[in-house]
Amino acid sequence: MKTLSVHRLSQVGPPNSAIGPAASDILYIKALAAPVTVNTIPDKTLLALTDHGSMGELMAVDGGDAEGVIAQFAKAGIDYDKLATDLQREAAESVVKDWNELLASIASKGAAQNLCGLIGGGCRAFSG
Repeated sequence: MKTLSVHRLSQVGPPNSAIGPAASDILYIKALAAPVTVNTIPDKTLLALTDHGSMGELMAVDGGDAEGVIAQFAKAGIDYDKLATDLQREAAESVVKDWNELLASIASKGAAQNLCGLIGGGCRAFSG
């Protein structure tokens, strides 16, 4: 039996609005798909991928030409470390925001269900 390990858990990139409206809605999923990797993506991106995308070639397990690309960033005056830190912070903030919205939605539905139990037949008004 072959054992697989997950090398990283990451949200796939910032929203496309961070780089402009002309960017493909599946840009990050295609660019960052790698074997033995778990990535989170918004439903909208997943639906776009199934609608009009294809994965193509996966990123090499060893990162492929990532070091060369990072060197090109430096030549272009881009602070890679700052960029990576900013993207990780933004991704973490986005995940926390989504998590809190999910918890609030669950709590709201739970409160509605509790209210239904108290008032009896009016539950249909609270189902969402």
